[in-house]
Amino acid sequence: MIGVAGAGNPKLKQQLQNALADYPYCIVTTDAHISLLGANNGKAVNTIAIGTGAVAMTLTAESDTELFGGWGFPIGDEAGGAWLGQQAIRVLINSIETLETSPLTGYLIEHFGRDRKTLLQWLKMAKAADFAQLAPIVIEYAEQGCRNSQAILDEAHRHIDNLITKCCKNNELDIAFLGSLGAYYQAHLKTHWQQRVIDAKGNALDGATLLAKQQVELINE
Repeated sequence: MIGVAGAGNPKLKQQLQNALADYPYCIVTTDAHISLLGANNGKAVNTIAIGTGAVAMTLTAESDTELFGGWGFPIGDEAGGAWLGQQAIRVLINSIETLETSPLTGYLIEHFGRDRKTLLQWLKMAKAADFAQLAPIVIEYAEQGCRNSQAILDEAHRHIDNLITKCCKNNELDIAFLGSLGAYYQAHLKTHWQQRVIDAKGNALDGATLLAKQQVELINE
């Protein structure tokens, strides 16, 4: 059982499956799927997973799954770590052009400088994980009162609320937050969502183990 990011792309999933042809019983699925199964020990639940990206999934009582978000950076994954970092860089660019400053821009200018060519070169090479490294800085400065950071996070909270609304609109299931930024967003939820939140009962490894056991049972039938 292998759960990996990118397995939602049928072509990439098939390429990996073909590479594992020597293991006929090996199943490739997404990391979000095994995290969903692990979150409530295989029972029905909604999960909101926020790390570098952002994705929501529902597992129904009939074991069906539904996916929301998770389109990938930069077109989607709003409120994820990469998105937060991207917004921070946009604030930096505006600061370079207007000379407006804030604690966030001060940090970014110290880190990147004001040179246009240098920043463009970084942007040319930067991947989602590089942007995501700036997410903790955005949160840190927001907690210190930085208006730029707070504006970024205000928008991020709206994106998360929209993601939860899509995921939970047709069910009354519990909600489990996952990922490196999950706890942060959970702590800032609107009250009506807070009432449905549960702690995750397991992780992706637990979900993969559960799915593997299910496949063994099917093979042995």
